[in-house]
Amino acid sequence: KVAALKALEIDDALAEAHISLAAIRTFYEWDWLDAERDFKRGLKLNSQSVKAHHWYACSLTSQGRFAEGFREIKRAQELEPLSLIINRDVGRHYYFLRQYDRAVAQCRRTLEMEPNFFLAHFYLAPAYEQQGMYEEASKELQQAIILSGRSAAMVVLLGHAFAVAGRRDEALAVLKELDERAKQEYVPAFYSALIYLGLDDKDQAFTWLERAYEERSTYLVWLKVDPLFDGLRADARFTDLMRRMGLAYT
Repeated sequence: KVAALKALEIDDALAEAHISLAAIRTFYEWDWLDAERDFKRGLKLNSQSVKAHHWYACSLTSQGRFAEGFREIKRAQELEPLSLIINRDVGRHYYFLRQYDRAVAQCRRTLEMEPNFFLAHFYLAPAYEQQGMYEEASKELQQAIILSGRSAAMVVLLGHAFAVAGRRDEALAVLKELDERAKQEYVPAFYSALIYLGLDDKDQAFTWLERAYEERSTYLVWLKVDPLFDGLRADARFTDLMRRMGLAYT
């Protein structure tokens, strides 16, 4: 943020600095109004910026502004049709809309471009899970784990899938793995929250979500739209968390 602000001191017409600042405001500060201002300023200066359209789409979608977000992610895709992450994020947009068949189809198209792109496998899994296709979700996550070199993010989503499918012992084994990994490396608190959510242990889920909030976890930006959290939405603690993030009013 310091670097972006310094760049703007030197040249306020530098689109990339406005776009970087907007991303910081979105993913780390949850400052939705100022983020939008900076995205719009960056796009005015460079309407062909793929990164600006992509990240602006994420910001809009996270606030539940789906039509605007979809327009931006599709514009990014038009500008850079071979981008794997943008193609995957088109699928993620469908997932947040609860259009799971479309999400699966888009992630499959992304994997046709690059079969080893583990982040596409990563979003195929929750789309399958939401349809009750737990075996398919597990297979996708196993593949993502292999391709990512056993990334903790991939492992935790498998733990969540185990929990939702009623495979409690396997889910608890993933929690134990996360505890061991945390002794050697940073493991986001959000990961434990996901597994406890799958186990339907709401008190523990909220305990770890609070820790994720304290960590300014970037994963929390999807709280308003991710189907994974639908089981918590009626809880006053969830409403309070959304309020503190500024998402209850967007």
